[in-house]
Amino acid sequence: MKWLSVFTFLTLTFVSFTQDINFDKFSSCVINKINSYRESIGLDTLYYSESLEKNISSPNMKKMILSKKLFHPGYDIGNEILVSDITEEYEVLSKNIYSKENYLLNFIGLNGEICFSITADGLTCEDLASYALEGWLNSPPHKKTVETSFKNQNGSFGLFSCCVSKVNDEFFVVVNFVQFVYM
Repeated sequence: MKWLSVFTFLTLTFVSFTQDINFDKFSSCVINKINSYRESIGLDTLYYSESLEKNISSPNMKKMILSKKLFHPGYDIGNEILVSDITEEYEVLSKNIYSKENYLLNFIGLNGEICFSITADGLTCEDLASYALEGWLNSPPHKKTVETSFKNQNGSFGLFSCCVSKVNDEFFVVVNFVQFVYM
């Protein structure tokens, strides 16, 4: 019986330290941590944008992984496909949140990007998201981005996205933020 207890403990320990992190869950944890922090200091809630992830966060993540370094590759906020995709998404969210349409929102104003990398043996999604947020808050330029109000002049919400990837034992996280303004 003692052997069975030791075997069970070792098996559970091995599984807990070798579990793959679910990227969708990790992204959700990062997004929830950022919004919880923003709400705790009186800032507006940001809404997740699949279009922003597809057009900015994911390509920037790929650039970082290919270059094997953490940096801000930049992006074209005037990209017609990006603006079109986000405009459509924003209109749907506006209808769901405010029960109104915002057809004049077609220009990206404030925008920002934060990124993070960590080697994560045995950490949970919650742990990783907490470490990422703590790292950003300890860096003045990243903290400024996290603490920026992305509401527009009409008081409408800002959007953000999160992309997570893993290379060997290192996780990379990219979060992008945008504000839509009237033209």
